[in-house]
Amino acid sequence: MPSINFKTARNTLVVSDLHLTEGEPVHPKKPLWKRWKQRDLFVDREFRAFLETLSSEMDGPIELVLAGDVFDFDSVTALPENPPFRVGWLERRRGLNPDEEKSHFKMRVIIAEHPLWFDTLREFISLGHRVIFVRGNHDVELYWPKVQSLVLKRICVNKAQRRQVRFCDWFYISNSDTLIEHGHQYDAYCVTQNPSHPVIWTGRRKTLRLPFGNLTSRYLINGMGYFNPHVEASFLLSFTEYLQFFFQYMLRTQPLLMWTWFWGALATLGVSFWTSLLPSPVDPLTAEKDNQRIARNANATPSATRSLSLLKVHPATFSPMKILRELWLDRALFMLAVVVLAIQFGGTLKILLGISMWWGIAPLLLTFLPFFVFYTRSIKPKVHQYKKARRKRLKTAYKITGLQRIVNGHTHEAAHTQFGEIEYFNTGYWSAPCINIDCSRRESNRHFVWLRPKSSREREAVLGQWLGEGQGYQIVRK
Repeated sequence: MPSINFKTARNTLVVSDLHLTEGEPVHPKKPLWKRWKQRDLFVDREFRAFLETLSSEMDGPIELVLAGDVFDFDSVTALPENPPFRVGWLERRRGLNPDEEKSHFKMRVIIAEHPLWFDTLREFISLGHRVIFVRGNHDVELYWPKVQSLVLKRICVNKAQRRQVRFCDWFYISNSDTLIEHGHQYDAYCVTQNPSHPVIWTGRRKTLRLPFGNLTSRYLINGMGYFNPHVEASFLLSFTEYLQFFFQYMLRTQPLLMWTWFWGALATLGVSFWTSLLPSPVDPLTAEKDNQRIARNANATPSATRSLSLLKVHPATFSPMKILRELWLDRALFMLAVVVLAIQFGGTLKILLGISMWWGIAPLLLTFLPFFVFYTRSIKPKVHQYKKARRKRLKTAYKITGLQRIVNGHTHEAAHTQFGEIEYFNTGYWSAPCINIDCSRRESNRHFVWLRPKSSREREAVLGQWLGEGQGYQIVRK
């Protein structure tokens, strides 16, 4: 049986951040609850039209690189009717842990919800084309062999076709001219500490160490169903905007929002700190074999793989103040300190002067209120700061691999630009682009990168945008 050469490719399509997950049924009393997850916003049909249209313009085998966050395991909250495994109270409220059996169940849910999407890949592979899955932060659970086998079984007709599919840990080199990464390794809030081996031991069971961003989606966003976790403009609001949002949408349908936020933030904080300290059981006898396997799947050398793994940033979970600020727990602690101080001051006045405690509490609260407002307004979200430092790491990746073209996803911001000698692309995202609660305002999305022949020896890359079924696509110029 002839081998399939993954090292050469004439045409390569790169897409990322589809965030395929379970569908959210429409609630009779809360029709806008998790609107971004409702089935009418699935991208399956558009993805099929996109792949058919682009494929018709290419000759020979096509390489499709799904560059991370294709699946969103963190947004799956479904539970099996008769679970063969133990399900904890937190899992019942926010979704299953990333153990292999539980990830296998979540993958079954995603497959059942997106039959057209998987049928599209199945037909694509049957035509002799190749598919490469590159893990992102929201589909870390693709690491598990059982999950990979389930995907292969669904999209491949026979064992021979399975050789046309690869799973890569965090990067892939296409045709010796383009480095493709999801990009989360440069993001302190979403970085996988050990991308080649994310397994940790929690007592008697093995599970995966999830980044802080994943845990926020699970324990916080999954309980606050009016915010779209994939469009930051929908939830990175000011204190005043949050108040307006609460009174406009949540007062009647989710009046205990503050409590939901508080315990969800505490759960995120606790799990992120706890799991960040747990050991990762890497076998020193097989570590080099694992590195060689990763390098072989990614078309890289073992030395380049080791070097690229070192480009990851330091996780934010080791900086408690960063985490507290992103979860708004610093504001909660500030207010708690002010209230405690006010009560103590009011109690002291009552004992010394015999007057009501409120004569001490009210003036102190009014005095500290302006400082609280100033503090909350002065803090800006830091989830975008990594973008400034990313250029330095991309330049290092260029020195490691010698590749002048780099393609990322993760940021949900499509881009085609030049960093010195580096031609840089970002594939944006395909998931529901809802900015507001009813999805009447949407971002521009569904971008892709097309690596195509420029001459007999050279390829060029273009950034494209899928406009919709019947409309085709357009090339986005720099």
